[in-house]
Amino acid sequence: MTTAHLRPEQRALAVLTVLAVTQDAIHGLVFLSYMNHYLLDVLEASPGLPGYTLAIHGGTKLVIHPLAGRLLDRSSPRTLLAASLACGGAAVAVLLTFHTLAGFLVATVLLAANSAGMWPLVYDALARTQPRGSRAGATGLLTIAGYGATGAGFVAGVLLSGFAPWRAAFVATGVLVAAPLLCLAARAFDRGEAAAVVRDSHPPPSPGGRRAGLVVFGLVVFLDYAAISSLAGIYGPYTRRTLDLSLPQTTLLLIPAGLAALGSLALSARFSRPGRRFAEMAALYALAAGGALGLAATSSPALAAVVAVPLAAGAGGIGPIVAATVLDLSGRSGRGLVIGSLMSVEGLGSVLGPAAVAGAADLGSPRAGLAVVGVTFALLLLVTGIAARRAATP
Repeated sequence: MTTAHLRPEQRALAVLTVLAVTQDAIHGLVFLSYMNHYLLDVLEASPGLPGYTLAIHGGTKLVIHPLAGRLLDRSSPRTLLAASLACGGAAVAVLLTFHTLAGFLVATVLLAANSAGMWPLVYDALARTQPRGSRAGATGLLTIAGYGATGAGFVAGVLLSGFAPWRAAFVATGVLVAAPLLCLAARAFDRGEAAAVVRDSHPPPSPGGRRAGLVVFGLVVFLDYAAISSLAGIYGPYTRRTLDLSLPQTTLLLIPAGLAALGSLALSARFSRPGRRFAEMAALYALAAGGALGLAATSSPALAAVVAVPLAAGAGGIGPIVAATVLDLSGRSGRGLVIGSLMSVEGLGSVLGPAAVAGAADLGSPRAGLAVVGVTFALLLLVTGIAARRAATP
C-alpha cells in the first residue's frame, strides 16, 4: 500500500506512527515480558533484578531526553534519528554477544537511549507537520496504536519465552530497532517541509505566554504522570486486599471502566481543540478525582465497579490532550529542548508518584493509596481550572 494519495500531514503521521509503534513494541517485548524470563530463568538472577533494571531504564531516559532535545535543536532530525538507531543497534549487538547480566544492563542503557532519542523526534515532527486543530487526533492515533504494539510485544515475549531459544527474542528486538531505517527517506524529517504542511489559523503563543504556560504545564505534566502511573500499582492491592476479589472477578469489574477509558480516549482525540485544552483537562480531572476518591471511600465491589467508570474516563481521555498541549507550547525556537525537558518531567512523575502512593498503602491501606491519587487529581483540577479561566480572560 502506498501513501501517494494522502495529504502531506497524513503521510507524515503514517511515518511517525511506524516510528512510535516500534518503540512501544520493543518496550512490550523486552521490558514488560521477555526480561523476566531472561533474567530470572535463563541468567538465574535475584527476584529484584527486573525492578532494578526498569529503574535503570527509566533513569537513563530522564537524563537523555533533554540531551536528545538539545541535539535536535542544534543539528537536524536525521542526525538524532541516526544517533538513536546507532544506540539501538549497539544494544542488540551487546545482547547477542554477551550472555551475562552485565551485558543485559548495558543493553538496557543503550535501548533507553534509543527510546529517549526517538520520542522527542516523533513529537518534534508532529509539531511541525500537524495543524494545531488536529494534533489531539494525531496523538490519540499514536496512543491507540501504541497500546496495540505494546500488547503485541508482550504476547510475543511470552511466546518466545516458552518456545524459542533465548537469542530469538533479541533477534526480534533487532528487527524492531532497524524498522525506523525505513523512515530515513521520509519528508516528515525535513524541516523545510513544515511551512508547506502546517497551515494553521491558530498562531503559537507569544514568548512571554509560552514561558508562563510551560511553567504551569510542567506542573500539570508532573502531577498527571504521578497520578496515572500510580493507578497500575495500587489497583491490584485495592481489588485483592480491600475488595477481596479474584483475578477473574477483577477482570469483570474492569470491563465497564475499560470501555469508558476507550470511549473517552476516542472523544478526546476527535474533539479536543487548541484554545480550550486546559478546560478540557479540568473536566477530565474532575471525573478522575471523583472516581479515585469514590474508590477510596468504598469497600463494596458493586459500588467500586460504578465509581471506577469516571476514574477510567478521566484518566483514559487525558493523554491526547496533554500530548497535544506539549506540541502547542513547544513553539519553534528551542522546541527540541522543551519537548525533551517535558518528557523528563513525565518520567520524574512516573517515578515519584507510584513511590508516594505505595508508601501510603504500606503505612495505611490500599484505600489510603487511592486517596493520594484522588487528591493528586484534585490538585490537577485546581491548576488546570485556574489556567483555563486565565486563558479565557481577554
